[in-house]
Amino acid sequence: MVAYSMKNIMKIIQYVCFVAGVITWICGWCIFGFDFLAWGMLLIFLNNIIFSFLHLKERIIFLVFHGAFFTFLLSRPILGTLCGDDWWNSMSQSEENVRFAVLIVTISLVSMFVGASLFSAYLKRNENNNERVLHSPKKEEYIIALQIVSLLVFVIAAIFFFIQESEKLVFIWQKNYLDYYTGFQSQLPNYIHTFAGFLPYSLCVYLATMPTKKHTFIPLCIYWISSLPSLIVGLRNPLILNSIFIFLYYFLRDAFRDKEKWIGKIEKALLVVAIPVITIFMSLYTYVRSDLPIKFDTPLSAIKEFFVSQGVTFDVIAMGYGYRFNLPVRPGRNYTFGGIIDYILHGRIGQFLFGTEGLPDGNNLTNALESNSLAHNMSYVIKRDDYLNGHGWGSSYLLENYIDFGFIGVVVFSVILGALFLLFTYWLRKNIMLRVLVLMSLTSIFFIPRAEATGWLTFIVTLQFWLCMAICFGGMFSLSKFKNTQKILRRIKRL
Repeated sequence: MVAYSMKNIMKIIQYVCFVAGVITWICGWCIFGFDFLAWGMLLIFLNNIIFSFLHLKERIIFLVFHGAFFTFLLSRPILGTLCGDDWWNSMSQSEENVRFAVLIVTISLVSMFVGASLFSAYLKRNENNNERVLHSPKKEEYIIALQIVSLLVFVIAAIFFFIQESEKLVFIWQKNYLDYYTGFQSQLPNYIHTFAGFLPYSLCVYLATMPTKKHTFIPLCIYWISSLPSLIVGLRNPLILNSIFIFLYYFLRDAFRDKEKWIGKIEKALLVVAIPVITIFMSLYTYVRSDLPIKFDTPLSAIKEFFVSQGVTFDVIAMGYGYRFNLPVRPGRNYTFGGIIDYILHGRIGQFLFGTEGLPDGNNLTNALESNSLAHNMSYVIKRDDYLNGHGWGSSYLLENYIDFGFIGVVVFSVILGALFLLFTYWLRKNIMLRVLVLMSLTSIFFIPRAEATGWLTFIVTLQFWLCMAICFGGMFSLSKFKNTQKILRRIKRL
C-alpha cells in the first residue's frame, strides 16, 4: 500500500513538473526571458526522468538516453541558469539562433515523452500478450551452438581489431590527436578491417543467446578494453558508449529476472564509484590530449567543467541554424539518413553498381563538400582552415531533422525515438535476431544528441554485418546438424 501511494505521489509530481514546465517555458518565450526558458526545460526534463523511474525496468533505456540528452543539449543552459550566468550571451550567437536551439530541444523533450507514453499505454492494453520468451528455439542445442560459433568469431575479430588499432597507436605515437583526423590513412589490407568490424556484431549475437553471467564477463571486458586504443588516440566516445552498453546489458538481464543476480552489491558499488571518476577523468582528458593547462582544482569543478564542455552541442544547434543556408546544396542531399546514403552510394555496393569513389577518412574537402555528413559539411562552412586542420563541431539529430524536414521532422523523429526506447526492452524478450538488432543499436544510439540521427542504424545496410550474421547462424546450423556434436553441446550446456 505504501509503494502504491508512493507511485501515485511520483505521478502527481511528474504532472506538476510537466504543467509547470510548459507554463514557465511559454512565459519565457513570450517575454524573451532565457532564464525562464531554461527553468521550463528543466521541469519538462524532470517530468521525463520521473516518468522513467515509475517503471524503471521497462524504461531504463529512455532514462539513459535522457542522461546523454542532458549532457550534450541541456547542461549549458541549465547549469548556466543555476549558477547565475548569462549563458545566452556567452555563446556569440544571435538571440534568434539561441531561441531556435531552445525551441527545438524542448520540442524533442516533449515529443519523446509523448512517444514513450503512447507506446507504454499500448503495452499496458496488450500486457497479456507480452510474455517473456528468452529461450525460444525448439532445440537447446541451437542456442549452445550459436554461443560457441559467435564467441569464436568474437575472439578472432578481437585479434584483428587490436591489429587494426595498433596501427593507429603507432601513427599517433609522436603526433597529436588532431593529426589523426587530418593525416591518418590505414595501410592495412582490407580483410583486416573487415574481420575487425565483426567485433561488435559477434558480441551482440553472443549476448543475444542470453549466456550466464560468468560466461559474459570476459567478452564484455574485452569489449571495454577495445575502447582504450581510441582513448589513447584522442577519442573519448567509445569508452563512454561501451561502458553504457555493458551497464545496460547487466541491468536488463537483471530486470528479466534470470536465475542469477546480475546487479549485486559489487556492481552497485562499482557504478557509484565509476560515474564520478569517469566524469572527472574525461574532464581532465580534454586538456591533456590538447596539451592545455587544467582550469579547475576541485572534483566538483571538474564535473561541472565536463558538462559545460560537452554541452557545446547546444551551441552547435544555434550555429547550425544560423549557417543552414550556407551548407552545400546537392540533389538528394539528406543528413538524417546521411550515413546510410553515403554507405550505399560510396561503399562497396555503390562503387560496384554506380562507379562511385569511396569517401576518405578524416577531415578533407571530399567529405566537406560531397558527403551527406552534416558534421563535415557544417564544420567546413564555419571553420574552413581549422576544419582541414582537424577541428570540428560534430552534429545533432535535432539539427539534421530540422534541416531535412523542418519542425515536423523533429516531432516525428522524437516521437519515434521515445516509443523505440520502450520497444527495445520489449523486443529483447523476443527472438534472437531482434535481440541482436536491439543490442547493436544500443552500442551507439546514446550518442545521437551530438551525432548523426541514424548513425546507430547504419550497420543494417553494411555487408560486414550480414556477412557476420551468415557466419554465426550458418555455423550454428552446421554445428547442430551433426549427431556427433550434439553430445558435446549437451555437455557444454551443463558447464
